[in-house]
Amino acid sequence: MSDPTGHTGQELPSAADVVLSSVHLLVTIGFERTGLRPGTTRDLAETELSVEALRALLPVLERLLPADAVGQYRQALAELQMAYAEAVQPPPGAGPAPGPPPAPEPAVDTPPRPKIWTPRGDV
Repeated sequence: MSDPTGHTGQELPSAADVVLSSVHLLVTIGFERTGLRPGTTRDLAETELSVEALRALLPVLERLLPADAVGQYRQALAELQMAYAEAVQPPPGAGPAPGPPPAPEPAVDTPPRPKIWTPRGDV
């Protein structure tokens, strides 16, 4: 007779192990998807999702790990955020995308300014 949950008798990992494994995998996926390293695939939506998930899991890590270990994950998240910011920037020298020239500003008649009294005379 089988277990109704589909459990085959193999021991499941602890929730803490799954969280830690997920965090490691999210960091790896996030960096790989920036496309900054040769041979990696650029998918900034995946990087952004990785950043968001890591930020959401930080409070859980604080319950599981000592402060110095959490600090390492915070540093990894900060580096991933910087890599994302770098990846969304246009390449150097690319300049802005070509578009129509800006429209000239309409001429506005401005009335003459009144003189202002100052100790040395009117301005």
